[in-house]
Amino acid sequence: GVAAAGQFLAYELIPARDANGRLAVAVSAVLTLCAAAFSHRQLTRAVLAPLSDISDRAGKLSRNCIAGIERIASGMSRGDLTGTLEATTTPIVVRTHDELGALAETLNGIIGTCQASIASLNAAQRSVLAIVNDAQTLNAAAESGNLSERANVSRYQGSYGELAGGINRVMDS
Repeated sequence: GVAAAGQFLAYELIPARDANGRLAVAVSAVLTLCAAAFSHRQLTRAVLAPLSDISDRAGKLSRNCIAGIERIASGMSRGDLTGTLEATTTPIVVRTHDELGALAETLNGIIGTCQASIASLNAAQRSVLAIVNDAQTLNAAAESGNLSERANVSRYQGSYGELAGGINRVMDS
């Protein structure tokens, strides 16, 4: 790189002073080496900076979002509805339209999917927590002799609504 160009300059230019032809060749060679070293540094920066951004963002996605999804889902499977999760990984600003830009766009798509999954998981957790709270409330009411208490079925969608309706039917019997 640059050190080689500097060594070439110190070695070649001194003996080349006597011959005009050699001096021109030596200067041309040194300039070519310097330009190549400069272009190599620019190319290295152009490749390493986006790769560093991609690597950094993929690491954050893994450590924060994906690990968080697993933690919350695992907790829910054991009946723990107290966990919280926030989508903290932000998309990469894509500055190029080459292969590295395409890789960044792909990672941004994965980040978007993880953000949507986190929002869905949080909504599911809230629904399960709400139906559990309603069941606990209805259970406490029944134990105290109040059999007129009912779950608000309209708060729930799908199977959660069916479950709330089933609890109400049990209370009606």
